[in-house]
Amino acid sequence: MNKTIFQDNQEIARLAVQNRLLKAYEQPVYDRVMAGRSNLKLLDIGCNNGSKTVDRFTGENFSRVIGLEYHPNLAAQARQAYGNDRFTFYHCDVEESGFARRLAFLMKQTGVAAFDIIHISYVLLHLKNPGALLRILRGFLAPGGRLIVVESNDSVSGVCPDPNHLFRGFLDILYRDPFSGDRDCGAKLPALLAECGYRRIALESAAIRAGEGETQKKRDIFYAFFSYLPQDVLLLQRQEPRNDRYAAWAAYLEEHFEALRNLILDQNTRVSMGVSIVTCSGDEGGDRE
Repeated sequence: MNKTIFQDNQEIARLAVQNRLLKAYEQPVYDRVMAGRSNLKLLDIGCNNGSKTVDRFTGENFSRVIGLEYHPNLAAQARQAYGNDRFTFYHCDVEESGFARRLAFLMKQTGVAAFDIIHISYVLLHLKNPGALLRILRGFLAPGGRLIVVESNDSVSGVCPDPNHLFRGFLDILYRDPFSGDRDCGAKLPALLAECGYRRIALESAAIRAGEGETQKKRDIFYAFFSYLPQDVLLLQRQEPRNDRYAAWAAYLEEHFEALRNLILDQNTRVSMGVSIVTCSGDEGGDRE
């Protein structure tokens, strides 16, 4: 995973648009999970600069929220902007061998015995072994606790009409872009969660959709899900200037990027971007060691 690509100002702005898009789909799920419950302890993995964490989980249902972020600069920004008696943010690499011990230590520091909700968004698709993290997290769920996972699932993404298959051409690059992660991670979630011992697995939402006339929503979809591709390809070319595949991607983007934008923004098109929101419960067990 590139350690800088997710921290520049353009990427922060893109994530803000993505989070705004997601909120309409995520919030009803959060509200159902939180309904009638109080004094909740929540763990947010992949909290970025903390803005989404605070926006989603400020309600009186929560007594303690811990955010974990892979990028130290973003974790520091979150602490400075939002840290208080309820919200604490830490730099943490969930793929490190000592992650479970690190999390247990942070919980002890903040007086959290177990989490009522664990929220993980757009993290698993970047991991080499997402199942390893899911097994660990199950051990930190309180009895009756719920895991909420949000991930891409481009197997159900599409634009209609698209007679020249332009959208598929861009998805093909996304699938092979090493910075984009596993674009079908969301499709694999139910089976993976079951493998890892979770129960009551439910697909709460499958896609962000925009129909005829929803121009602003389509503009947001294009910006959130495609605007970073030229930057990714530029970085890849800098890393491997003699890579013919990356050169071909750059040429394709130069020729077709504006055409894709016009296709998605056309008032008569219907756009769907696959985003799986899955909830599940843990059981006794889990691997804290």
